[in-house]
Amino acid sequence: MREELDLETINGFELGEAAELCDLAVLTVPYSSHARILKIVKEYLQGKILVDTTVPLQKEVTKVSLPKAGSVAVEAQNILGDDVTVIAALQNIGSHLLNSDDRIDAEVLISGNNEDALNLVTELVGELGLRSWHVGQLENSAAAEALTSILISINKKYKRKSSGIKITSH
Repeated sequence: MREELDLETINGFELGEAAELCDLAVLTVPYSSHARILKIVKEYLQGKILVDTTVPLQKEVTKVSLPKAGSVAVEAQNILGDDVTVIAALQNIGSHLLNSDDRIDAEVLISGNNEDALNLVTELVGELGLRSWHVGQLENSAAAEALTSILISINKKYKRKSSGIKITSH
């Protein structure tokens, strides 16, 4: 991997140590691990930004199922507290697409309550070659989270590999 990415060093860390060293963390875990991982890194993320990509997929992945908090991102904010800035993004972009060199023909919905953090995450998403849209407060992440199950349904019904979204205007 080091040679492939042309990097001098690649370091691995325990979760807490990685969270302590970063300024911005990106959480990409299955929903079944979400709360447990957040509790592990909570103390190390204080004063930092967490980009949460988690979607609450259950066994029946084509059926929308949101947590009691209304969204996974709001659940994360509740667990982490007000001193961590949670931004929801990338819920509708498959990890296999992000790991590919192919152009991704989709756009990203980003929600959160801190304009500076939203702008930073927008820049980072732009570095991936993706256009993004600020879609309002963190609570609005419920729509992007729910949309993932709908996109999976489209993939299954119409034999698509990776359907996505684009915002249009007429």
